[in-house]
Amino acid sequence: MSSVLSGISSLHLSRAVFFEPTLDAVVVEWQPEDPEAFSRSLEYVLQLMRQHRTGKILAKVASLASSQSQALDWFEQDWLPRALAAGYKAFAAVGPVPLLSELIISPAATQVQGQGVKVSFFKTLPDAQEWLGQIT
Repeated sequence: MSSVLSGISSLHLSRAVFFEPTLDAVVVEWQPEDPEAFSRSLEYVLQLMRQHRTGKILAKVASLASSQSQALDWFEQDWLPRALAAGYKAFAAVGPVPLLSELIISPAATQVQGQGVKVSFFKTLPDAQEWLGQIT
């Protein structure tokens, strides 16, 4: 069992996406996956953002598979415009992000920031939670 939000929610799956009302954010735990699982996860993130009328995402990143870089075009051209229309405004990534993950996340983060979304990377979950709590 892995814990995404200590004391709030526990995960029993290798990958999970859920809404956390105490943060008013969609929480996602990323694990190495194929690009199709990556896009399915993001589609669910978008669904939860719309359902709960939130623009905040908290991602716990263990690592990302290099094959996910192939999903970057889909992310930028398809998912991101729909997420922005749904009110996407903040993304916090937490965890010991390996260099490969930083290389994969950074281009997407640059694209997102160019659209006015606040993006920040954290080593600890409490720091990310505090930062997201300040986003209105």
